Amino acid sequence: MVQTWILRSDLNPLAAIHTGQDVSICGDCPLPGMLEKRQRRTVNRRRACYVNVHQAPLAVYHAYRRGRYEPFDSARHLALFQGRMLRLGSYGDPVACPVHVWTPLLRVVRGSTGYTHAWREPRFWRYRRFLMASVESLDDARQAQARGWRTFRSAPKGELPAPGEFHCPASAEKGHRLQCELCGRQDSNP
Repeated sequence: MVQTWILRSDLNPLAAIHTGQDVSICGDCPLPGMLEKRQRRTVNRRRACYVNVHQAPLAVYHAYRRGRYEPFDSARHLALFQGRMLRLGSYGDPVACPVHVWTPLLRVVRGSTGYTHAWREPRFWRYRRFLMASVESLDDARQAQARGWRTFRSAPKGELPAPGEFHCPASAEKGHRLQCELCGRQDSNP
């Protein structure tokens, strides 16, 4: 599955997390942690985001800064996406990119996955056709679904799926039996 990383070009992603400047790529995600003042710097504590930013996002940022990524050229690069699965926003909220950035990629891929916490904002509703609303509660799921979103809800361990939901086959509950690239399912799942 082709991964996409939404990063600031001017700031190391770890620095962005520890200063709160990651809001420009993570939006209103409810999992950012809390900034604490430590002598002359701030530190992010209790961050609940599942992305290990010190791994792939940081490596991609450093490669970008070293000039390892050339500007995207549709004529040359779209073929790399042809017939493949695409993860929109492996790090960062996909609505941080204008729809016209995603459109050419979505036209050539076999399928995609992507999630947003910005589903409440009407200005982002056009993303409904290719993103799922990332929700934290059944009430949020119902609200998002009433607005036309498919939903993804992380449920507490041991909680059974609500009607219309299923356990993701890539989850620990299902034994990591199927990866997103092979499943490609875009329904609601806790």
